[in-house]
Amino acid sequence: MALSLALIIPYAVTTRLENKRCHKDMLISDLRVLSQSVTEIEEFIDSLRGKIISSSDHKTVLSLFKKSRQHIVPVQTGIEDINHHKLKSTFNEVEKMMNDYWDSVTGYNGIKPKNFTVNQKFLWLQWSSHNVVLNKIKQLSYEINRY
Repeated sequence: MALSLALIIPYAVTTRLENKRCHKDMLISDLRVLSQSVTEIEEFIDSLRGKIISSSDHKTVLSLFKKSRQHIVPVQTGIEDINHHKLKSTFNEVEKMMNDYWDSVTGYNGIKPKNFTVNQKFLWLQWSSHNVVLNKIKQLSYEINRY
């Protein structure tokens, strides 16, 4: 009896820890993809510095945001599977920051499909929002690692 317990318990604990580590690694990988996607937006907008936005450029920006939002879904699913309050709270902040970033780039003061010049003020505002999102994603990655 003791021998079987000595064999079963370490196996069960090790398997559970390995599954937890695997889950964390997948979530962190998904967050890296999200970070790269958000950075693509920033890089594209920066490439438009001093230019007048064409409708094609405007559509590209909208498309890049849509793409980055699709990368949020696997992270959200993974966080829901973990069911950890602090992780959910930080993830909700990431979502809010993404919405704020979207709004700063495409909202009332953001780019327009016609007659909008990408000036230094706009670049600074979008860069600032971009960095807030990336920092929050990094914080979430750190919290997942500590979980």
